[in-house]
Amino acid sequence: EYTPLASGSITIQAAKTFTPPTYPLLGNGVTSASLTMAVSAVPSTSVTITPSGTGLTFNPTSLTFTSGGGTSATWTVTGTTDGTQTINYAVSGTDQYEYTPLASGSI
Repeated sequence: EYTPLASGSITIQAAKTFTPPTYPLLGNGVTSASLTMAVSAVPSTSVTITPSGTGLTFNPTSLTFTSGGGTSATWTVTGTTDGTQTINYAVSGTDQYEYTPLASGSI
């Protein structure tokens, strides 16, 4: 036999999002101006974004957002190879699952 469950409700929290920068055209060996990554809301604890791309160097190599921090952070990117390069983002940290995954970009 089964006991019926009482009716109730569930709240589904909207996922937090990242807004990556618009990347400029870069020449080989050229470093961009500061580029801004933003979050729609700070994490409960922390979340880190690590960009990567063949022929690209990022400074700093990752951005960490914390509960007491702001909703944006900056980095620069230097092109080290000619041609269009794909930028991938690894998201890690205690609160990574609060955020919608980032799509790849290109420069």
